[in-house]
Amino acid sequence: MRAMRAALLAAAALALGQGPAWACAGQITAAPEPRLTYQPFEVAGAAAEQRVTVRNNGGEACIFQLDFARLDHAGQGLGGLDFTIKGVSGEVLAAAAPSSASAAGLTSRPLAPDESFDFVYSVSVPAGQVTPPGDYQQMFELRLRGASGAPQILDTRPLRLSCLVQRYLSINIAGAGTRTTIDFGVLAEGATRHVRIATRSNQPFALAATSQNGGAMAMAPPLQSWRVPYAMTLNGAAVAFPASLGPFNGTGLAGHELDIVFTIGDIANKRAGLYADEITIEIKPAI
Repeated sequence: MRAMRAALLAAAALALGQGPAWACAGQITAAPEPRLTYQPFEVAGAAAEQRVTVRNNGGEACIFQLDFARLDHAGQGLGGLDFTIKGVSGEVLAAAAPSSASAAGLTSRPLAPDESFDFVYSVSVPAGQVTPPGDYQQMFELRLRGASGAPQILDTRPLRLSCLVQRYLSINIAGAGTRTTIDFGVLAEGATRHVRIATRSNQPFALAATSQNGGAMAMAPPLQSWRVPYAMTLNGAAVAFPASLGPFNGTGLAGHELDIVFTIGDIANKRAGLYADEITIEIKPAI
């Protein structure tokens, strides 16, 4: 009996000495949430670098792996925006369109007991995506494990990726700036001039058109009572000042052009001189 007891004790000691392959102990101690600001019509997209801090809580050195697990694969996530999370070496950790292939994880160097380490990653939203304004979010779960490939998860932390898509409304003379002069030369009844305006918006919009002289060209003071009427159309529809035009749908990246035509009215018995008007067209969110 005595010899058998000794053999059993030796076997138990041997098993304890080997230990499981996943004996690492670690903790995620800090994981600031990345927040991006995105302007759909800017040449550059949005990007941010972020860090996740972990600590070795075990009694021996350990190499850790950090994974980004997307929590809503079936949803649109970040408002349908394309995005990518990458490590510093360019490895893809997560993306807007989940792949059937396993995403890479970040790996630490060997950490001594009680030593901390920063995993560095970047989040980017490419330019050229016209998305309605809003604050969009995508949830992930950070999962820390030993880098030996063992399945045990040592710690988890929720991570919210958020992106503020800004409102964008712009209007200008097509191919030019925000002001232009339309010169009729010597006035003739029925004479026409065309001008195109370019609009860009990531939401439905309306236009407000005003005329300094209420839809007529007038001479300068003190002869402002002398007036020449004209007609204005926008994409073929008559405009009566002041006018609220629209609503129009949001545009694509290239914007949308609208055609304006001015037609001179009756000039009979008008005093010779220079006639002018100033028209202002503003772009506003559609109500």
